Amino acid sequence: MLNLGSFLLTQILKVLTGSTLLYLMLATTHQEAKAAELFLDGGLLPSEQGWNSVTDFGLPPDVSTDGKVLTVNTIGISSPPDVPSGQFTLFYRDVGMEKMTRYSINSIEFSLKVIDVSEKHNTYDAGIAFLPSYNELGFGSVIDRSQMIYLDEDSIGWGDETDSFTLNTTSKFRTYRLTVENNGQAKLFVDNVLALQRGNFQTNGIIAFGDQTNDLGVDGRFAIKSISVEKTPIVPEPLTFSGAAVAGVIGLWMKRKQKASTAV
Repeated sequence: MLNLGSFLLTQILKVLTGSTLLYLMLATTHQEAKAAELFLDGGLLPSEQGWNSVTDFGLPPDVSTDGKVLTVNTIGISSPPDVPSGQFTLFYRDVGMEKMTRYSINSIEFSLKVIDVSEKHNTYDAGIAFLPSYNELGFGSVIDRSQMIYLDEDSIGWGDETDSFTLNTTSKFRTYRLTVENNGQAKLFVDNVLALQRGNFQTNGIIAFGDQTNDLGVDGRFAIKSISVEKTPIVPEPLTFSGAAVAGVIGLWMKRKQKASTAV
C-alpha cells in the first residue's frame, strides 16, 4: 500500500520540477541594478569626499573647485632641480566593486572636459587618464595601465593601444560611461555612442583619475563634474535557489513525519 506521506512528497516534487521550478529559475536570473551612487561631486574637493591622492616630489596636487566643477592641473609644475621627470597626480577611491565573479558593473560614469594636454599620451602613460581599476601603487599595475582610458585633445583610447576613438574632448563636457558585462566584456560610451571595447576586463574595486605618468612633458589640465557608479549585485544561481526550495519542502515533510510518529 502506498504510504500517504510518500505519495504527497512525490506530488510536491512533481509540481516543483514543473512550472514552479521554472518560475524560480527565471526569477533568480533577474538582477536589479542598484541606483547609481555619486562618488565625486565637482563642487567639492576630492579630499572632502573620501578620495586619496598620490603625487611625486611631495607636492600638493593642483586641484580647485568653483563650487560646480573640479579642475586638476599638472602643466607648468616644476620638478626639483636635476630631476628628469614630470609631475603626476592621481586621485583614487574604493567604490565597493567586487571582482567580476561577484558583481556586474552596470556602469561607471563620469563627466569630463579636457582643457589642455601638453603632450599626447604614449603606451601605458597619459597626462589625463581615468583608471577603472587601480592598485594604489604609483602609476598603477600593468593591468591597470592597460585598461585605463587616456584622453588626448583629439582622441581617447585604452592605455595598451588596443582600441582608440577620434573625439574632440575639449569642445564641451562629455559623458563617458563604462559598462562591464559578467563575462568581462567592457564597453565605453561617449555621449551614448559606443567608442571603445575590450574583453577580459578586471577590477579590484578601486578607481582613479588624473595625470597618470611622470614622463617629462606629458601633463594635462582638465575639468570634471562628477563620477558615479551603478552596480548589479549577484543573486543565487537558479539551480542553487531552486535546490534550496526543494530541500526546504523535503525538510518540512520530514519534520511533520517525525512529529506524527512521535505522537503515535
